[in-house]
Amino acid sequence: MRTSLRSRLRLPHGGEGLAGPLDLDKPLGLIRRGYFLALSILALLVLANYLIINAMIQAQTHAVELTEIVTSQRASLRRVAQIVELVLRTQEQSAGGARWLVATRAELAELAERLDSNRLAFDQALSKDQGVLVRWLSGPLIDASRAQRLAQMSREAAQHVRKFAALDANQVQWRFSVWAPIELALASDGPLLSEVDSLSSELYRHAVERAQHFQRLHLLLAVVSLLTLLAEYLMIFRPILRRLRERNRHIGQITDQLRHQASHDLLTGAGNRLLLQQVLQRLGQGNGQAQSYALFLLDVDGFKTINDLFGHAAGDHALKVLSTRLKARLGPEDELFRTGGDEFTVVVVPAPRDAQAMQDLANRLREEVNQPVHFEPHEFQLRAAIGGAAVSSAAAEGGDVLKQADFALRAAKLSGPGGVRIFDGRDASLSAARELQAQQLSKALPQGQIKAYYQPIVDIHSRRIEGVEALARWHTDDGQVLQPADFLPTLEEFGMLDQLTVAIMQAVVADRQAWRSQGLMPGFVSVNFPEVSLADKGLLWRLQSLAGSESLEWLQVEVLETVLLSRSTDLIERNLHELARQGAQVALDDFGLGYASLNHLRSFPCTSIKIDRSFVAAMLKDSGILLIVRGMIDIALGLGLKVTVEGIENMAQHEVFTVFPEVRGQGRLYGEVLSAQGLSLLLQVQQSRAVEDKGEAEA
Repeated sequence: MRTSLRSRLRLPHGGEGLAGPLDLDKPLGLIRRGYFLALSILALLVLANYLIINAMIQAQTHAVELTEIVTSQRASLRRVAQIVELVLRTQEQSAGGARWLVATRAELAELAERLDSNRLAFDQALSKDQGVLVRWLSGPLIDASRAQRLAQMSREAAQHVRKFAALDANQVQWRFSVWAPIELALASDGPLLSEVDSLSSELYRHAVERAQHFQRLHLLLAVVSLLTLLAEYLMIFRPILRRLRERNRHIGQITDQLRHQASHDLLTGAGNRLLLQQVLQRLGQGNGQAQSYALFLLDVDGFKTINDLFGHAAGDHALKVLSTRLKARLGPEDELFRTGGDEFTVVVVPAPRDAQAMQDLANRLREEVNQPVHFEPHEFQLRAAIGGAAVSSAAAEGGDVLKQADFALRAAKLSGPGGVRIFDGRDASLSAARELQAQQLSKALPQGQIKAYYQPIVDIHSRRIEGVEALARWHTDDGQVLQPADFLPTLEEFGMLDQLTVAIMQAVVADRQAWRSQGLMPGFVSVNFPEVSLADKGLLWRLQSLAGSESLEWLQVEVLETVLLSRSTDLIERNLHELARQGAQVALDDFGLGYASLNHLRSFPCTSIKIDRSFVAAMLKDSGILLIVRGMIDIALGLGLKVTVEGIENMAQHEVFTVFPEVRGQGRLYGEVLSAQGLSLLLQVQQSRAVEDKGEAEA
């Protein structure tokens, strides 16, 4: 199968002025045809030169052959004339002529034969000279009538010589009719010798003229060849080369644009992550000179809400506006990069002079983000958490700066929406401590040092345990028991949250088996799932593998509303629906703290909500918050959802919720966070009280 040489390059959407395919077959076909035509013409010219040179050689050969024959004929005739003259001059002496005649008789016969052979050779040479090729090039050397006349005269001369040689010595002077024609023909001014001399001169002249004619013709062919090559270049190759240069320039433009698109975001025109790595590498090398620069990471909040409420066109418009504003704020040496869906990176060269200047620049970037964005009739506002880090010399590694800025960004997020944090010396110490803790956690997770502790979730009215929430505790090598606040930031920073989920689920499954063997069951077990676990395509398979033959009806998946605002919302929603179909419950944690909570209650398979402890702590001091709490409970119960209130620590808070049916409570009032063994004892006490209450009721 023959592979076509066609090469088509098509710009992606967004290419300006260069769209359309490039078909290289056409110029390649022109080149092939041009070369074929040029080679054909050159082959014809070479053939013509060969024919001319061959004809020249043939003509010169014929001319030389004729000249040799004529020269031999002339020499023979001269010799015959000498013999005849000698015989006739000595015939007056007694027996002198007769002796010469006898002596030269054999020579005369030989001369007569030579005259005939020269004549025949002359005729043959003339017939060659009459060839089509030679005549087409330069015409015959001797006219045909003249050649015939010369041949006739040569034949007659040979006949007379034979007759003369045959005479008797005594008859020489009396046979005037024999020797007289010979003497007449062979006289120096006689017709035969004159014709031969004239022919010899004419042959020489014709040979010279032919040579000059061939030279002119050869020169003409050389000029024609050069003009043909020039014409081929001007008419064939020059246009082809011009078109190839245009195509090459066109391809170069496309290559430049593709290279630009490969390193830039198509929507905003800002650099992408690949270009950021190249810039950091270039700055890190520094070309042998100290070069300072600063790095700012911006994590913009609100795009998910904008896309949900106003559509993706509004989100794209906001990204373009934000990118334009940030670029306008930067200096000529600074660069903006879009490194994620709602993440931007700013590289500032040189770095601000001190920490305060870094903080001021970060605040100005935040101001640009906070400005309202207008889209058609709508107006919305964005907020961003910003983390920054700076290096003072080219010796710093780009990867280290990214880690420092990322650490500062996470710290800014923890400080609240729109937070700003600049990496400093204290952060460096904290970062080193986090790395050490991450190494310890990587060993602790597979070794089972992360244990599941449990806090009861009770019915508000009966205070009976209906379920528990599993909480992580880390039993360190030195005997400490650390709470999640002590190690969760490290797990999140180093991407180990999913490993924590697996460790907690393994511990819960093992504890449930132990409780079942004791005849104790706490009801459902509520486990908080991070975004990375909920976005796992194999989440259901993993949970079923951990649970074994048991169904998942005992599991309640707690989901933070911020997780539902992530970029993996579609996958998370599918996973939650699959878990719900398997009997698992879904609880929306920290309800009321996020955005569009009512929308989530409608679209996600939620079975309950958990009201955050911050509302409970403030409701007795703020009647407005109390109304909000009661409103949230009414809405949830009206939708058929269960309600769990977190952070109930005293009876006054407890009494607020006794007016609602089917409300659950969780807090220190109902039970502390217990180990699996401690929960077993509590369940045994509850079981014993239930038996006693039943006995008293029967009595």
